[in-house]
Amino acid sequence: MQRLTLSFNGNLAAATGLALAYALAAKLALDFFTLHRAVAVIWPASGIALGGLLLGGKKWWPAVFAGSLAGNIWAGCPAPAAFFIAGGATLSALAGHALLHNPATTWLQTPQDYLRLVLCGGLASVISAFCGATTLRIFGLVPPAQWADNWLNWWLADVLGIAIASPILLLRHYRPATGWSAWRLGHAAAYLAAAIMAGHIIFLHWPLHPGDFGKAFYLFAFIGYGALNFGLPGVLPLVAAMALQAAFSVALGIGYFADTDPHSGLYLEWSYLLITAVLGILLALAIENHQRAERAAKSLGEFNRQILESLLEGVIVYDEHGRFKLWNRFMQAMTGITEADCLGRTPLEIFPWLARTEIPAGITRALQGETVHHAPFQSTDGRWLSSVQTPLRDADNSIVGVLELVKDESSQIQFGQSLSASEARFKSILDNTPTVIFTKGRDGIYQMVNRQFAAIFGMNEADIRGRCDNDLFPADIAQTLRNNDRMVQQTRQPLIFEETIQHRDGTEHIYLSHKFPLLNPEATFTQCAAFLPTSANARPPKS
Repeated sequence: MQRLTLSFNGNLAAATGLALAYALAAKLALDFFTLHRAVAVIWPASGIALGGLLLGGKKWWPAVFAGSLAGNIWAGCPAPAAFFIAGGATLSALAGHALLHNPATTWLQTPQDYLRLVLCGGLASVISAFCGATTLRIFGLVPPAQWADNWLNWWLADVLGIAIASPILLLRHYRPATGWSAWRLGHAAAYLAAAIMAGHIIFLHWPLHPGDFGKAFYLFAFIGYGALNFGLPGVLPLVAAMALQAAFSVALGIGYFADTDPHSGLYLEWSYLLITAVLGILLALAIENHQRAERAAKSLGEFNRQILESLLEGVIVYDEHGRFKLWNRFMQAMTGITEADCLGRTPLEIFPWLARTEIPAGITRALQGETVHHAPFQSTDGRWLSSVQTPLRDADNSIVGVLELVKDESSQIQFGQSLSASEARFKSILDNTPTVIFTKGRDGIYQMVNRQFAAIFGMNEADIRGRCDNDLFPADIAQTLRNNDRMVQQTRQPLIFEETIQHRDGTEHIYLSHKFPLLNPEATFTQCAAFLPTSANARPPKS
């Protein structure tokens, strides 16, 4: 379990700054609202406390406690009462931190992050409001009958402070969706100046008084403009400025919220500021989230396009009507026809010769849900092409087109034809040489024999392949042949033997056998041998 103690290794300056910020915010707020005999509509220190713990972790709780204690004593609160109020503020901040355990909240990148911040912060603020209101009653600082109203006002001020002040602190880890150029900074400065001036006119009637009507809601236009053009950094300063202007407006008895009775005016002002802050920040985060998604989709689309253009095979996409929708670089290089010339047209309009192939019918079959494989066919320029057509489905698994992959098989087919011709020539040489030639596997099974070998037994070559010496010769001759084969396998060197072979008429012939090993690319052993008959070597069959 993490110890709830302050670590001074590298965090002393930050923790001290948090304590000073809390104390200063508490001092200024208490002095301002006390001076003007107004109820505090916002308590920025609560947002500073929660934001500080979200940034630095719950190990910074002593900084919150020290800042609250110092701020309340500084503002004239008795030390014992300030001690209990500071304890409630600290417990409230720790509770908010515990509820917002997801690290993503500290980055404030989505509207959901901010909603969780406000809701969890509001729930945790019940603790500080209860402790504060109860402390004031116990120490006789407020009449007992005002405990409920004091608790509610305390809670409202804490919630509004969290809604506005915490996001400002969390900007430290904020990742903007768009970079800030010099022109954009100037644009933002002009926008904030105009918005703040509008707030002065609306809330403080300076430098002019436009009349008594619900003009406070005109600032929503500035909120929307800032969210759309500048995101969160464009909304938060305006929301903070509006909170200050509204507080001064009520304190000075000027403006829209000051015209109502003090009790309902407080709740109306609080509701206005909370709704404005929440909607403005949610709108800014939603717009920035959408901008990130658009850029990610564009980047992914460009990446996918690069992959399609880099493939060494053709990629074609047809729409649901069988018209070209995508034509990659390989197809352009192979056909000499650009994608722009193909889009929106059918294959037969571009390549009439495809009518004699199964390609058009394959598109129809693929649109019906079938995957179609086309054997190599020859185009008009002599290329051999193969194709696979498969249905293209959307997220709902509905067929929206056809994906076709095209391969140029010309080199493989030409190689195969060349290889076949080479094999035919080699076979002709083997069959027409007077030498008896064969190959065997390591197991002694005949793999290939030429025509001269087959003639010894009066058999077809296919009938000999797959047999061993025991199937063709008497046992003693077969054993001798097998022993010689093993010598070649063991030495892996060419060897020459005199071997006796019995022909189909029963006569025995002596051959000079030249046997040598063959290794394929997998280093698997095979054996090739050539028999050369010796002179006057025929012997009558054994009786």
